[in-house]
Amino acid sequence: MSGRTNAVPFDSKEYWEDRFAQEEPFDWLLTWDSIQLFLQPYLSSKEHILHLGCGNSLLALQMADCGYKNIVNVDYSANVIEKMKELTNKAKQSSIEALGGSTTVTPYSDLVWITADCIHDLSSVRPYGSAPGGCYPLVIEKSLTDCIACGDDDKLTRQRQLAQQVASVQPPGGYFISISFSKERQSFYPYHLTEKIPVLVPQVNDKPGAPEIYYYLYILQKKEDDGEGYLV
Repeated sequence: MSGRTNAVPFDSKEYWEDRFAQEEPFDWLLTWDSIQLFLQPYLSSKEHILHLGCGNSLLALQMADCGYKNIVNVDYSANVIEKMKELTNKAKQSSIEALGGSTTVTPYSDLVWITADCIHDLSSVRPYGSAPGGCYPLVIEKSLTDCIACGDDDKLTRQRQLAQQVASVQPPGGYFISISFSKERQSFYPYHLTEKIPVLVPQVNDKPGAPEIYYYLYILQKKEDDGEGYLV
């Protein structure tokens, strides 16, 4: 999957900053309700989760409502990170008021929002990681790879860079879950594709007999290098 799309520059930071300046919270592809069952085997309420290319998705807040409160959200658009911080603070205040002001601890208290470039440098997320070395046993992205692929070259350089950055903050055996439009996905070193899960997308306005539409969850696992260039 390579080459820029002619229609919309989804790989452009300027495009996203302009869009986020005007757009209300929006979830690409699949909502938490539609993927929760598939993600639960990989989730732990005790470990920190890294959510890359978060944009203005409500995924982190919805996961926090279900007990997965330690989520570090990353996007390279500073304006959307600031907007999501404000949204989270409002959710915190509403939660405190609903509890009669008896506590300042809410499901959203441990959500973190960071401006960082997922392709070039994820070192800023390390102070929040729960695994040794500031690492994350679970990393999630929703259509981030799809957007990166829109401006990638024939060698898929940018997608390989993303894999290297994710690997730099993940222990061996960790899972990188990519949620995508695409029914094909290449795995990049040091990741191995362990499962591909098609998720049927409800189309409430479709006419009878319309073709079914699926999005895909790619479950990638980080393998350890044995020192001779082989993954184990």
